[in-house]
Amino acid sequence: MKKSVLFFGALLIIVLGYYFLNNKKDNSQEQVAQEKAQVTEEKVINVGVLQLLSHPALDSIYKGMVEELARQGYEDGKNIRID
Repeated sequence: MKKSVLFFGALLIIVLGYYFLNNKKDNSQEQVAQEKAQVTEEKVINVGVLQLLSHPALDSIYKGMVEELARQGYEDGKNIRID
């Protein structure tokens, strides 16, 4: 009888210990994800465009790129910098 009570107690301690340790890892992973999201929100993305000369086709490509970035939520000077 004592052996079964001791076995049950040890098993209970192991299960509860696993639960609390696993829960702590999940919380720390959530915290890291939240910190990364905050850093990403504050970060300004730099985009470099190399255009050696002015040509209607090249100008159109640049304009289309800027418009698509704006549709995706990136505004020059706000959360993106286009050079």
